[in-house]
Amino acid sequence: PPPHPRLRPSALAFQYAWQQHISPKLTQLFGRLAAEPEATNLALAQAWTYLPVLTEGSKALKTAEMCLTNHQQLIDFQMQCRNTGVQLGFLGPMGKVWENGSVQVVQGADSLPSECHPRDRLKGALLESIAEIIYIPIYDTAATVSGGVLAVLELMVSSDAHDPQVVANTIACVARILDSLALHLSSSGSTGECCPWHKHPAQLAARARALKPRRPDHFCLTHDAMTSTILLAVHCKKGESLDLRKAVNTYVAGTYGVQAAEEAGDDMQEIQSLRDDIVNLSGSLQHLRRTLSKYYRMLALMESRFPLSRSQEGVNLTFSWADAFKPSKRAEQASLDFERAAILFNLGAVASQQGLACERRSEAGLRESARVFQEAAGYFAALREGPCLRIERPAPMDLTPEAADMLCHMMLAQAQECVFEKAAADRKSPALLARLSKQVSSYYDDCSRLLTSAPLTSHFDKSWVAHAGVKSMLYDVEAIVQSSAALAAADPLAGVAQEIARLKAAQIVLARARKDAKATSKELQENVAAKESQVAQRLAKAERENATVYLQRVPAEADLPPIAPASLVKPVAPADLEAVDDEVRNLFSSVIPDASAKALSRYTDMVDIVIRKATEALDAASDEARLRLREWDLPEASALEAGSVAALPDAVRAELEDVERSGGLKHLQEVAQQVKEVRRVAVEELQAVARDLANEEADDEQLRAHYGSRWNRAPSSQLTRGLRDRVAGYQSNLAVAGESDSRLERRLAGESAAFAALGIEAAAAEMPRLQAPMLSVDNMGPAAAVTTLRTALEGLDTLSAQRASLEEGLKERKQRDNVLPKLLAAPRDAEALFREEIKKYDDLVDEVDANVAKQGQLLAAIRPALATYKADYGYEDWKRACNGAAAGIRQQCARFKELQDNLAEGLRFYMSLQEAIAQLRQHVGDHILTRRMQRCGSE
Repeated sequence: PPPHPRLRPSALAFQYAWQQHISPKLTQLFGRLAAEPEATNLALAQAWTYLPVLTEGSKALKTAEMCLTNHQQLIDFQMQCRNTGVQLGFLGPMGKVWENGSVQVVQGADSLPSECHPRDRLKGALLESIAEIIYIPIYDTAATVSGGVLAVLELMVSSDAHDPQVVANTIACVARILDSLALHLSSSGSTGECCPWHKHPAQLAARARALKPRRPDHFCLTHDAMTSTILLAVHCKKGESLDLRKAVNTYVAGTYGVQAAEEAGDDMQEIQSLRDDIVNLSGSLQHLRRTLSKYYRMLALMESRFPLSRSQEGVNLTFSWADAFKPSKRAEQASLDFERAAILFNLGAVASQQGLACERRSEAGLRESARVFQEAAGYFAALREGPCLRIERPAPMDLTPEAADMLCHMMLAQAQECVFEKAAADRKSPALLARLSKQVSSYYDDCSRLLTSAPLTSHFDKSWVAHAGVKSMLYDVEAIVQSSAALAAADPLAGVAQEIARLKAAQIVLARARKDAKATSKELQENVAAKESQVAQRLAKAERENATVYLQRVPAEADLPPIAPASLVKPVAPADLEAVDDEVRNLFSSVIPDASAKALSRYTDMVDIVIRKATEALDAASDEARLRLREWDLPEASALEAGSVAALPDAVRAELEDVERSGGLKHLQEVAQQVKEVRRVAVEELQAVARDLANEEADDEQLRAHYGSRWNRAPSSQLTRGLRDRVAGYQSNLAVAGESDSRLERRLAGESAAFAALGIEAAAAEMPRLQAPMLSVDNMGPAAAVTTLRTALEGLDTLSAQRASLEEGLKERKQRDNVLPKLLAAPRDAEALFREEIKKYDDLVDEVDANVAKQGQLLAAIRPALATYKADYGYEDWKRACNGAAAGIRQQCARFKELQDNLAEGLRFYMSLQEAIAQLRQHVGDHILTRRMQRCGSE
């Protein structure tokens, strides 16, 4: 083809050299191969070149025009390879030939990924017709064009081939043809002897058989005997006996009184017993750990109540502990922090001893050991970050942050080691084992670094340093070996060279480990020796296979991908160091320092501020909602639909409720009937009085006429004049009252129908109804406005109910909030405790904020929807009509009230008149009786 107009000079030169020297040779290659008997076993033979990358700027490889095929079905496949080619990212095994320059053999096309060449284009029966696929690099021995791979020959073996050594024979055949054309399948070949296989076809067949994936060997220290791994435990610190009870009781009696000292005596006796058990290291490891934990918790409770001091103002106590790694050295301090640090150290030491005591031959034992070592790491981490930072300086070397950090990493290393042992026993993949063992090496390396750095350099025995260093190197070797096995499994050809590089690096590390292991235990030395033997055997095997079969270039170990560590352990925060509620409530309950009481007052103020702000926000939200709705004259949600009636005004409702409570029309009728009855009785009684006076006067006139001058008594008409005047006055009042009663009766009869309608339901039914606007498909605004308003109003009702619930929740939470026990357990961190405890109100405060914010959103949504609603529904006209109707109802209520008052006044009048008539009748009766007595005396 003509040269591309934009090719660089180097590309032009390559294209010219290719056309002049290589392309003719490839044509001869296919011609000669077609004449060989091995060609009958091939389904397809074609040559791939990277000429399109140089001449076309393409990112795909394509085949040359010349090819050889025995299957007509593969012609379309070959045309696709020639015209379209294969993208560089999907070359499959052929890509390794371009990278490594070595022969690749695929045992079956169906074993390749579906997206890679040639599996992506071979489907169904066509895929089944292909057995092995051979990829052979083509070099120019004269280097006329390039010294690298010029082309890759792709040979697809037919599934119908009967030659048991078809792969080896085909490679040998191609090698002979290439050699005759001054080409070669290896960069190290030369004219006359292209490769060792040319003279030794038996080795070629062996190599073809060996190209199947190699099963990696698992090399683990614990694969054969897990107990051969050496782990370490930490010795406990030893303390001196001390009488805590006496010193504390003396302080409590002087500060809080004798009664408080007596109440605290039993608690101090328990603490004293715990410390005695700790000093004597009595009981099993589990019992000792529980004792240490409980004593540590009680020390925290003591710290808040009893200040330690050598002066008379505090508890005079001095604690003494020996160094765990140099028992001859002792340290004394009058500090509870020093005592707590020693106890925390012993907790980690006991946990390490428990981990060492686990039976690691079983899966459950390995899990338990890993768990306990992580708990030990948690104790040492707590020591590093807590008490050892607060003890007096100079601190004992075993209680320094550096020592605690080293021990924490040691425990993590041993926990990770147990995890690795379990993974190895479970036959996990070499890649995973490599990452796990790399992390073990990293943890031990951290220990070694700390042990060889100040201030720990001269404090620990050399065996500790050697143990950590050798363990680090040993597990580094393990990671390298497992990684080499993973590489060999991933790539049957190039993996063997990478495996050799890894194993040689492992030998270098083992040489240093063997030297340092002289200062360690015999078991660890045996581990190093066993590992050396295993690595040497594996390396010899890999080098022998590479020299006779694979012929791969061994890369530098630095060029291989690094091994990424994978940590599956971490320090477990101690869960048994926090005082439980029963201990806090019961221990030294009568001893509450003033400082704790004052601190509690600060916390109470913090809570009050939080609750007050939340309550004020809720009240402000309620007031705002109420004012807004009143300002907008917004009806209730049930009164928003067309046809609904307005809610009765409060004043009208109150008046109607008064009418209903009084009994309404029926009550008025009953009162009117009572008036009639009382009037009748009054009239009858007054008539009876008048008759009595008339009869007495007639008797007097009869006697006067009979006796003449002898009846010298005063005439009755004179004596009863006042009584008769009173009767006349009462009669006149009755006449006037009768006229008023008649008017009231007529008024009641005339307004009975109106008064009968004075009820809340009846009045509400008479209120004007809201008229719906004309709606259309193009104008759904009114309906949407009603929906928005109803939803918003219902939302406001819900928020109002929530506010009441939130207020109750705040009050209830404050009542249940008792931080005094926690305050006494951690007095030094009171402010931090308060900041943490006040967070328990955060959820309620957040709910308050959300409630207020939600109400703001609803009110904002109501304003435009209300404007649309009032405009479309004629709300203002309807409201005026409602006000007019309400005014009419109030007038009716006023007339009802007036008539009720008039009837009541009439009833009161007649009642008082009855009383007056009764008195008059009494007077008249007395007068008549007196006159009778006079007549009897005269006769």
